[in-house]
Amino acid sequence: MPKTRIIFSSDFHGSDVVWRKFLNSASMFKANVLLMGGDMTSKVMVPIVREPEGGYTANFLGKQVKISEEPPLRLL
Repeated sequence: MPKTRIIFSSDFHGSDVVWRKFLNSASMFKANVLLMGGDMTSKVMVPIVREPEGGYTANFLGKQVKISEEPPLRLL
């Protein structure tokens, strides 16, 4: 019967470095499953909403931000 190796991690708090290490750990430890727990984001998640009439909106720190084109969306 083949063994299943699981790597569990949590409390990333939005860290790109921790995320990359987590993903790389699968090959390093020959894991079959990566399981991610809570606290994956930083302090707050900001949804970016595509508007029906075009463009995008986001509410960040109490301010409504509207982007009308795709390229500036990456800057949000």
